[in-house]
Amino acid sequence: SRIFSDSKTFVDLHMKKDENSTITAFDELLKNTNNSPTNEQIKEFLDNYFDSSSELEDWTPLDYSPNPPFLSTIRDETLRNFGKNINDIWPTLGRRVNQKLFENPDQYSLIPVDNGFIIPGGRFKELYYWDTYWIIEGLLVSGMRDTVKGVIANLIQLLKKLGHIPNGSRWYYQQRSQPPLLSAMVSLYVR
Repeated sequence: SRIFSDSKTFVDLHMKKDENSTITAFDELLKNTNNSPTNEQIKEFLDNYFDSSSELEDWTPLDYSPNPPFLSTIRDETLRNFGKNINDIWPTLGRRVNQKLFENPDQYSLIPVDNGFIIPGGRFKELYYWDTYWIIEGLLVSGMRDTVKGVIANLIQLLKKLGHIPNGSRWYYQQRSQPPLLSAMVSLYVR
């Protein structure tokens, strides 16, 4: 049976120890169980060698405003409240990479980037390429140009590191990408 209900859970865990120690311990577990560890033994191994604490920290963009100018241009109160509710999402979805990841990057599946960013939410807690285009559209409406500049810089950092922008900022996405939207994002930013 499955250890986790969502397959993304395991690949997003980070190692507590270096790769060699973790692999050696897993090989030992397999050897001691004749290649048939129980779910309990696997859970114990995971508890000992992996951690689910976040690689990311909550982050409120410095240019976030709870009442951006665009709200005053919306006459209909229902639509204005809707716009405010969307704007209020930015601080709840803002993240930045925890410093500990920069110190031991080989123990994480997250590819570190230098600037804060906005996550799509739900089970997706990293920077995603396609989603970022739409996020940038909203950030610009909210007047958050500095945040957009940092997010674009993150994508350029991924491009320089990998030669392309992956689907998301995880090493396991490095062979996957999405439609090439970086130039469109830059175009939105400079207009």
